[in-house]
Amino acid sequence: MKKFIVLISMLALLGSNVSFAATTPFSDVSLNTWYSDAVLNLSNKDIVNGYPDGTFGPNRSVNRAELAVMLDEFIGHNRTEFY
Repeated sequence: MKKFIVLISMLALLGSNVSFAATTPFSDVSLNTWYSDAVLNLSNKDIVNGYPDGTFGPNRSVNRAELAVMLDEFIGHNRTEFY
């Protein structure tokens, strides 16, 4: 499963429409891509962090460990919003 599909799904569940600054923390996500808002939103909420080299890897497949971490962060973020 591609990362941006997982991220778009998480963003849809968050239902957020936050605007962002004109920079991206990842060198491989430009602001003119259709998924950049979702990546920035989830990055600002610490649900996704990218790789140590400063990339996000939007075309890389998500492995089970990465998906588990993203879901854990997503559930933890939503739990703190509601309690």
